[in-house]
Amino acid sequence: MRVRRCAIVMIEPRERLAFDLSLLLEGSSGLHEVLEWVAVAPHVDAELVLDADEVVVLGAISPRHWTDVDELARKHPRGALDALLAKRLLVAEHDAAAAGDQALRDAHWRAASAVMHYGSRWRAVDAAERERRYAE
Repeated sequence: MRVRRCAIVMIEPRERLAFDLSLLLEGSSGLHEVLEWVAVAPHVDAELVLDADEVVVLGAISPRHWTDVDELARKHPRGALDALLAKRLLVAEHDAAAAGDQALRDAHWRAASAVMHYGSRWRAVDAAERERRYAE
């Protein structure tokens, strides 16, 4: 199977608070900071948390050239490759994720514009229903 990195992906380091009962039992507040790497790719329509290995592997794979996944596995951890395929940040030839990625490529989006456009779409909102309700 041949794969390549998706054309548009932005990665953001985020810090969030998490609760750990063992820290509470040790006398602290139980809260601690967790640093996460969050990927946003317009063709995926979701925010994806990556681990450090996945970030490094993703950055090392070409978005233009198709490469055999077994060849990549000789250079990179297979678990990271499999995770990136499952998250659709690596796309395999002739699959649905590759088709969505190709549609973005064909539209010649600038990366920041595509991420903003797809990321700011309304979800679970029926605009026609709201319009009817306001008209009443």
